[in-house]
Amino acid sequence: MRVILLIFSLCFGLIGCFASCATGDPLGMFAYWPHESFEALTNPKPYGVHWIKEGSTQESRRTDSWDCGADQTLIAADHVIFSEEKRGAVRLPFDDNDYGPDGRLTKEWISCMSSKGYMYIEKCDSRCAHQ
Repeated sequence: MRVILLIFSLCFGLIGCFASCATGDPLGMFAYWPHESFEALTNPKPYGVHWIKEGSTQESRRTDSWDCGADQTLIAADHVIFSEEKRGAVRLPFDDNDYGPDGRLTKEWISCMSSKGYMYIEKCDSRCAHQ
């Protein structure tokens, strides 16, 4: 019986912690789930769609993303994913994993997208073209 009570206590405690972190309420005193916070946690938008430009469409953003180095797939254009060949080209001798090459390629991609007139918005709104 004590084990069951302990498990329930831990579960409710973790749910409260998750809710307070999701809503920005560190004490959990005013924990509630506003729709936009819940939507942002359960349905995050890919990194690439946070880059907007006046007059751009989903197709033009994807084309620009590919021009800036993203792999030639729809998913790669939206999520800013690079091919193994591109990672290999920028890999340094001390890179044990893909974090270093991905970081360098992402910096180049950001610079390229910025030069094309795109700007990054933290919170995706109706200007983010993603389906």
